Amino acid sequence: ISSKFTDELQILHKKYDLLRMMLWARSIELKKNCPQEFHTVVYFFNYSSEDIETRAQQSTFARLLNELKNKHGGEILLIPVAANLDLESVNLVLEKYNLNKIPALVIDENKIVKEIVTFDELENIVFEKDNFKQLEGTAFEKAQLDKPEKIILKANK
Repeated sequence: ISSKFTDELQILHKKYDLLRMMLWARSIELKKNCPQEFHTVVYFFNYSSEDIETRAQQSTFARLLNELKNKHGGEILLIPVAANLDLESVNLVLEKYNLNKIPALVIDENKIVKEIVTFDELENIVFEKDNFKQLEGTAFEKAQLDKPEKIILKANK
């Protein structure tokens, strides 16, 4: 029974992650057409990780993101997505953004954070827009790609 419950829970989590990917895709479209500015912060994490270091990093990211969301509420769309549930749409995004280390953040489709940062650094990275000169020396990477027009949404069978 425990195994069946765990399997059912993982299937449910996959469904929600697929919906989150759809939300991200729609938010990209909305940004193009809506004058109200908001920032997307997509948080990729490992579902049910047993690695102590990964769990500690994920806990720190979660705390930072919670603090950021509490401070900036309506200015940020925070989208948590499990990176290790073998969803094709998630795998494609991980590949596109070269996210081979999880946990990681994709911010406004053009900034990537793969290492733990301070709250002030994270806030600066999120709100500096495309002014990458101001971000030199911080722990972020400029995404080396065009902003995605569409994210393919499809679950593995």
